[in-house]
Amino acid sequence: MHALVLTLLACGLPEAGAPEAWEPGAEGAPPAPMTLTVPDLVPGEVARLEAFGAAPGSTVHLVMGSPGDGPCPAILDGGCLGVTGLTRLMSSVADDGGLAAFDMDVPESVRVGFEPTFQAVSTEPALSEVSTTRVVAAGVVSDFSLVDLNDTSPRFDEPVSPRDYLTKVSGWYFGHAS
Repeated sequence: MHALVLTLLACGLPEAGAPEAWEPGAEGAPPAPMTLTVPDLVPGEVARLEAFGAAPGSTVHLVMGSPGDGPCPAILDGGCLGVTGLTRLMSSVADDGGLAAFDMDVPESVRVGFEPTFQAVSTEPALSEVSTTRVVAAGVVSDFSLVDLNDTSPRFDEPVSPRDYLTKVSGWYFGHAS
């Protein structure tokens, strides 16, 4: 399964007069960055989204909405969500290794091509970057790309993927000559 890996940003700004770069583990430093994996979603299947690097024992909430300037809850100490019109989908407690896993049932009725936007919010306080994925049909092969070797193509010498042309008609030819 192809997964998009994003770096999560920790909330909180240094106080006035604080050093510009924090030393890891220094007093007052924000928590170490977390990462989030977000797979393609398939209607009727269970998708696992995982946040790594959360503080052990912290509660991490998964929200979904549209990209944009969201609310700034007090728990984030001045941090603001990057998702508007949000819905809290579920919560998970980070294990001793800092992993918070979300097993999400993808409804059968969700439209193929829909691009939901997710964000994770922790009680420690930390929040993730906004993460958008896509809903794909069952049996779709994981995303891949090949370098375009056609020197008359506008994308010559660039990686090209079938997913670059979702919702568009396209034809693919794979040939080999010796």
